[in-house]
Amino acid sequence: MKKIYLIVAIGAALGACTSETDIVELEAPQSITLQTVTQKSSRAAFDGSTLPVKTPIYVTAYNKITEDDGTTSYNEYLKNVEFTCYNPNVTDPNNRFWTANYYYPTSGDVDFIAYTCDYSDQENDYFDQVKPTKVDVSIDEDAQRITGMNLEFGELLKGQTDVTYSSVASATRLSNGTFAQPVLSFRHGLAWIVVNFLKGSSDAEDDAMLISHVKVKNVNLSGSMDLTIDADNNYNVEWTANDTKKDAEFPAYEDIGDDGIAFGDAAGAETKGILVLPCDEQVITFKYCTKSGENSYTGFTEYTTTLDNSTLAGHKWEAGKKYIYNFTITSNKIQFTTTVTDFDSNYVNNPIK
Repeated sequence: MKKIYLIVAIGAALGACTSETDIVELEAPQSITLQTVTQKSSRAAFDGSTLPVKTPIYVTAYNKITEDDGTTSYNEYLKNVEFTCYNPNVTDPNNRFWTANYYYPTSGDVDFIAYTCDYSDQENDYFDQVKPTKVDVSIDEDAQRITGMNLEFGELLKGQTDVTYSSVASATRLSNGTFAQPVLSFRHGLAWIVVNFLKGSSDAEDDAMLISHVKVKNVNLSGSMDLTIDADNNYNVEWTANDTKKDAEFPAYEDIGDDGIAFGDAAGAETKGILVLPCDEQVITFKYCTKSGENSYTGFTEYTTTLDNSTLAGHKWEAGKKYIYNFTITSNKIQFTTTVTDFDSNYVNNPIK
């Protein structure tokens, strides 16, 4: 990584004094600022918004230089440098910018790639507990381009750590020597799982139900994310999970124990989501109890089902996709349906609770 410093030396020689003064104008270095957006695509993040302003982005950059003799070089210029939002109070999220105390190089163009890890409701210093333990960016020296990024993680805390990665953004030197504003477009690296509990139509209107202990069983919450970018600029994410598996409890139910949440409370699937590594085998379990009219609730019954992903693309959860499981519960049966969408725009400003 490089910073530019200006060193001025003034020399005086008694026999070389003149009455004339030479003035040299030096061009001020241009500070690096980055714009972050997210755009809808097949592996889309959220549409038409930027990242949460509290979350730093971590940037790696390469400098492409063409010498006078036509030879070129492609050298690391920044490595895993933290950039923060310097105008978070701007009302238009697409006019927020991210910066660090670094300047553009004096020659050549620059390619950028970045990632971020946002933990819901995190404090400013919480990133140290969710950041990658290792970051590597790969390049093709012959083609002089960034070809991918590998991030290794410990635990993605409680299934609430949102890992995003950016496209490669190039800053090309203009004819006046300045750089145009590069734009980093971010996408999600994990699968977003939500559940929604619906009351069966056959139940009487005054019947009620409590739900508790909603979990996805034995999921991987740690591993390595490998992003590859081919020559046609297609992005692909693959995860290699660690051996350790854990149950991931949906946060809305985490601290209520056997009290349960009644129908009509904490409504909406988005309050019950977790973020997990893409995988091909999932089991959801929860406890429920019912009551009819003024009668007391029955004891809790545990329900467990293996999710049928045979109709999903690749027969597994995918990075950047949101899977909504709607459980319809009556007094004598439980059914569920699956809806698959992209991450939606509300997620970034209203993260999973």
